[in-house]
Amino acid sequence: MSKLLDALIEQRRKGVEDYQEYLEKIAVLTKQIMQSGGTSGGYPVSVKTAA
Repeated sequence: MSKLLDALIEQRRKGVEDYQEYLEKIAVLTKQIMQSGGTSGGYPVSVKTAA
């Protein structure tokens, strides 16, 4: 995922993306990250520990 985010940031720096499109892609990427875990919350079980 970090490669996708890096590419998105680089496109924004070059002015390829307008700001609205950039934010929409960041939102989609964030949703993908949250849904890719092993539990219903989106995080792997190993991360679901008490504080």
